[in-house]
Order: sequence, then structure tokens, then C-alpha cells
Amino acid sequence: MSISKSLRRAGVLAATLAAFATASFGPSAASAQTPDAKRVDEARRAVEKARGPVEFNRPGNAFDVSKFRGKTLYFVSIDSVPFIEKAYAAMQEAGKPLGISMRMISGRGQTAAVADGINKAIAAKAGAILVGSAAFKFVPEAVKAANDAGIPIVGLLNVSSGQAIPKGSNGEVTLDYRESGELLVAWAVANTKGPVNGVYVDIPAVDTFAAMKQGINDGFAKYCPACKHRSIEVQQASFKTQMETKTQAELRRDSKTNWIFPAIDMLAQLGVPAVQAVGRPDVRIGSINAVEANLGFIQKGTVQAVDVGNNNAWMGYASLDRLMRAMAGEPPAMSKIPIRLFDAGNLKGADVADEDALFGVDYRAEYRKLWKTAP
Repeated sequence: MSISKSLRRAGVLAATLAAFATASFGPSAASAQTPDAKRVDEARRAVEKARGPVEFNRPGNAFDVSKFRGKTLYFVSIDSVPFIEKAYAAMQEAGKPLGISMRMISGRGQTAAVADGINKAIAAKAGAILVGSAAFKFVPEAVKAANDAGIPIVGLLNVSSGQAIPKGSNGEVTLDYRESGELLVAWAVANTKGPVNGVYVDIPAVDTFAAMKQGINDGFAKYCPACKHRSIEVQQASFKTQMETKTQAELRRDSKTNWIFPAIDMLAQLGVPAVQAVGRPDVRIGSINAVEANLGFIQKGTVQAVDVGNNNAWMGYASLDRLMRAMAGEPPAMSKIPIRLFDAGNLKGADVADEDALFGVDYRAEYRKLWKTAP
């Protein structure tokens, strides 16, 4: 064999070995998950914008609400969780000076109980019905019964902003779940040293969380496509026990996992002690709703680092507004509640129990301008 031929073969062998080493153990493998600097900067800009103040978006023109005095409206919710209770309390507050009464029925996590609640509201001749976090497709007969009875029925957090209003619905009050998920990932990428290895905890029975999951996926694709993430599921009826056990199992299964993204704050509240029990101080949590307890975690530096949420009392006012617009015969429309990102920076010194101060908009005054009453 000639010297030149031997050198050529040696060169091919060396290149092959070098390629193998790089693919398996070399720099590209070590840096495969490292976020690109330009994408990190983009994530930081998105976060900074989302940390800022929100604005009031008019849901429609001013209209006469005096004819609804004496009416009783029903709020049928999938469950009685803290943010739902705050929204309901705000509806009571807003309705009282208008002479409107409110009644609430909890579905206790069961769609059959939601359907039963809707039917009870129909039997009570409700002026209108609000259905919270229970997709209309799971209670079609009850929705049809309300339609047949001529009772307006409106959804709350049943679809994400931008999605179609469900069949049979006279309107929807919601927020942008997709954007919420994307912002959580943006914060994680912008504030994590090294790669983000995340787990999204989903409740598949809740349709809006599909949009949230899409936002998580979009966030990774946009800000760190090389980073790793996966999804796990907990069931609506048993999430209180499953969240803790599944979170611990995921952290023990993969020691590189450093982020948990629960679909809602209530799941995150269960995830915090689960992370602590495993003894993983490197793991952080990001979720949505801006519930007081979760914002408190962020202030104290207790596992949770970011929350994208809305003013739940504002959501209550928006719900009453949309119900009355449905009662007034306005075409079905969507009322979008603004969201804001919270972290230790903009929560420093804040009273996390004061939702109005956190969002800084006098939405009560804005809605009252729209609700015209007879002199």
C-alpha cells in the first residue's frame, strides 16, 4: 500500500472517530440543550413586557341594565377553588347595587354534577347561567335545556382566547392560555443558568389546558428548541393526590429536570411540598392564576419563581357584564381578561392579597360606566 493511500485511509478513519466522539461525548452533545443567546434575549424582552401594567379592554358599548333588577343569576362551577370563589364574590359585589342576586353551585369536580346544577338553575327560572371550567361538550343536554328554556348560558374559562365560542353558548369570558404557557417558558429560559428541562402537568379533561400545553410547546420552540420538555397528566377528580406523587416520581426518574409547569396554581401549591420532599433545591415551578398563596411562594423564594395570572375579581365583573349582555340579546361574544407576569422583581414589597393593586386598573369604574341604569 502506498504512503499516500495509507494517509488517506487514516484521514478517513480519524474523521469518522472524531465525528463519533463529537456526536456521543463531544461539545455538540454537551451544548445540545444550551439556549441560544439571541433567543434568550428575545425571551427576556417578552418577559419584561409581560411584567408591565395591563389595560382595560371594553367588552362592548354601554347598555341599559335596569331591567335586570330582581333577577337571580346562577354560577355553576366545576369545583369550588380559590380563584373561582373570588370571581363569584366579585359578581355578588357588582350585582348588589344593580338589584341582581347570585347563586353558586359547585360540581365538586364532576361533569354530571355540573349538568345537574344547570338543570337546577333552569328549574329555578334563573335570569342567566354562568358555567365555569366545564366544557359545554361534556354537558350538551343541559346546555340544550337552557337554550330551549330561553335562558342565556355563558361560559367562563371553557375555551382559550382566540378559540371558537362553543355551540349553545351565549358568550365566553376567558384569558389567553396559550400566551400564558409561552410566557412561563420565556421566563424559565431567561432566568435559568444553562438548559431548561421542564415537565408540564396537564389536566386533560379541561379544554383550556390544551391551549396552555400548546403555549408551553410554542415557548420551547421559540426560545429554546434544544431544551427538553415533556408532559404528564393528572386526573380532574383525583389531582390533589396525584400531583404530589407524580411530581416526586418525575424528579426521581430524571435528575436533570429543573422546571415543573403545573397547569394552574392549585396544582402548583401541591407541587411545592413535593419538590421540597425530594430535596431538589435546583427545581423551580411556574404556573398560572396569580393566586395569593402562589405569589407568596415567589416573594419568599419558596420553589415557585414565576406566575402568569389575572385579577380574579376583575374576571367576576367581566362575567356579570357578559351575562347581562346575553340577557340584553347581544350576539355571543368573548370577553378577554388581561394577564400579567409576576416574579420576585415586580412583587417586591407588594401586598399579594390586594389583586387590584397588583393589576393597577380601576375596572370597577370602567364597568360601571358601561352599565346604564334608569334615573
